[in-house]
Amino acid sequence: MYESGAREPDYETLESIADIFNVDIDYLLGRTTIKRKVLFDEFGDEYININLLLR
Repeated sequence: MYESGAREPDYETLESIADIFNVDIDYLLGRTTIKRKVLFDEFGDEYININLLLR
């Protein structure tokens, strides 16, 4: 239904899809060309959550 334009995904669904593909929701919606989701640890250092990449 999403592909045919008959429905729009809710925020939780967009968030799940973005997590699976390790991209920002804005990239999914076509608002930006920057697709990589940047994550930060408790010290403010950037890292990539390998569990998201392995899904």
